[in-house]
Amino acid sequence: MKIKINIETIVLNGISRQETKGFVQDLQLELTRLVREKGVYGISSTDASDAGTLGLTGEAKRRSAGERTAHSIYRSLAKR
Repeated sequence: MKIKINIETIVLNGISRQETKGFVQDLQLELTRLVREKGVYGISSTDASDAGTLGLTGEAKRRSAGERTAHSIYRSLAKR
């Protein structure tokens, strides 16, 4: 089975251009892991989903922003 999640827009306030590549990579890896480990049961196709806002500061911003965003996206899809 092939699953495609298209993320059109993510607003990254306070993350530098240099950090953006790492953020995207962490997001992709963690979202892939979540789908593989937890499956897609209950996740439906949707035209739009708002994963909300995450407040991250300091080291947490750099190291876990992509991972935390992936969890937020996965939860918002599962609620539908």
